[in-house]
Amino acid sequence: MLQIPLLLLGALSPGQVDLALGPQVQGAPIGSTVEVTLTAVAPFAPTVESFTAIDAILSWDPAKLLFVEADAAAYPWFVAGFLTDPDGINTSITDGEALYTLLAAPGSPAVIPPNLDAVIFRFTVLADGGVVSLKPTSGAFGKTRVLSTGVNREITGDISPTATILTPAVAYCTAGTSANGCMATLSATGLSSATASSGFVVTASNMEGNKSGTFFFGDNGPQANSWGSGTSFQCVIPPVRRTLIQTSTGTNNNCDGLMIRDLNALWCPTCPKPAKNPGAGAVIQIQLWYRDPFNTSNQTTSLSNALQFTVGP
Repeated sequence: MLQIPLLLLGALSPGQVDLALGPQVQGAPIGSTVEVTLTAVAPFAPTVESFTAIDAILSWDPAKLLFVEADAAAYPWFVAGFLTDPDGINTSITDGEALYTLLAAPGSPAVIPPNLDAVIFRFTVLADGGVVSLKPTSGAFGKTRVLSTGVNREITGDISPTATILTPAVAYCTAGTSANGCMATLSATGLSSATASSGFVVTASNMEGNKSGTFFFGDNGPQANSWGSGTSFQCVIPPVRRTLIQTSTGTNNNCDGLMIRDLNALWCPTCPKPAKNPGAGAVIQIQLWYRDPFNTSNQTTSLSNALQFTVGP
């Protein structure tokens, strides 16, 4: 923020303006461009709030997200940009921390509600699990804040909402071949969440029909250890947590089986198994174990390939 008095005209705002980054979670493939919006929120609507300036200290992991640009054209700001600051925060705006400043025109404070999308930040996705957040302070002078009409009157509220970018689940490891030549293959749709009650479905296809099995998962990393003398591999480093036993669709002795599990609906705080919730930010590996009684190895079970994904908030 420029270290100058902001003597802008207008009636004093009565209270508080929150700053939120959103969407809270979004999915995007590696190499794509995503948008993260900084929104000024009126927490006590319909109470009217007015403000003259925003300083926002953005924080992100540059190994996961590459900053591309900021777009504040949706509102007629008097000044908008990464200004020179006394702490040198903006010496580089691609290193994972940058201070963005928005100033309203003199005598024309911004007024909410409705909530105001102040600026859009664009990033290229480099890796899974990138998070953009607002830092309260940085250096001696840098501070995330909202200034009201008047002389540097601060009305900063909650700045905690973050934006998480998840990439699609990645398949790894090799599925075992069952007695009938089936290779159970995992796929996933939706976004994994530590709080949502549904919306992240893992499917095992091309598996033995009418066989019982369970998905199991862990967060200690991938591996590829032999599963007995057969063709399956244990692809999840123990210890592991198991979902509920279920039976695949399809018919005996055919590879038309499906097994489906919504993990969000398993582990959300109000769901059947909240103790299995790995928590936001956990990197999970998941695999399917199922009965294969006619397998000629020293096991009467087979394993699918595996998926790796990051759990969102």
